[in-house]
Amino acid sequence: MNLKRICGISAGLAVASLSNAAIVSVSGQGLHMTNLANVGYKANFFNDSATVIRGWDEVQNVALSQTIEVDINAMGVYQNPFTSANAEISRGTMVSSHTLYFDPNQSRRGVATFTFDAAIIGIITSEGNAASNDRFMKSDFLIPGAVPAANLATTHYNARGIEFGPEVITWSTPNVLTVDLSASSPGDQIRVITQAVPEPGTIAALGLGALVLVRRKRQLV
Repeated sequence: MNLKRICGISAGLAVASLSNAAIVSVSGQGLHMTNLANVGYKANFFNDSATVIRGWDEVQNVALSQTIEVDINAMGVYQNPFTSANAEISRGTMVSSHTLYFDPNQSRRGVATFTFDAAIIGIITSEGNAASNDRFMKSDFLIPGAVPAANLATTHYNARGIEFGPEVITWSTPNVLTVDLSASSPGDQIRVITQAVPEPGTIAALGLGALVLVRRKRQLV
């Protein structure tokens, strides 16, 4: 087998074998929702008496069909005063997406920590002031088809994101996010973008491929 053939096999394995990059644990006043038929993005969608920050996984391991803008792209503690990073994740980047939504029916504070099985690469917190600069709406193509159309936000609405000041986001380690939120109507949403995750088998196969390449090169010397 020649070197080009081996390289082709290794590259194919890297592309083909990806696993879900999901929320793997939640602590504090958080809840991981897995039934996408029960989640929604409209203002006051949940609007209940529970003090719970809901989180769910959106699309998994997809290549972005368009560039998206994020407000946060580096680890740190984010609070008032807050200046958006105004960063971009380029079209074609392999990502997974997740939403957190705190939506009590009266003013409440909730604190929860979400751990993902992949590193976070960007966080959206700002809805802007119109559809043209609403980073949530412009990234809503990441919402999976399993979410009913009736549960989607089809127009821009103010305060969809969070208001830094009483609210704090702590990105403490590459895949851990703690949110300290104070919300009422219309609720607070955060979109978290994480890296795609290769299957364990792919990693092993790529390692084997690299070993074969090294041995082959040595034989050619």
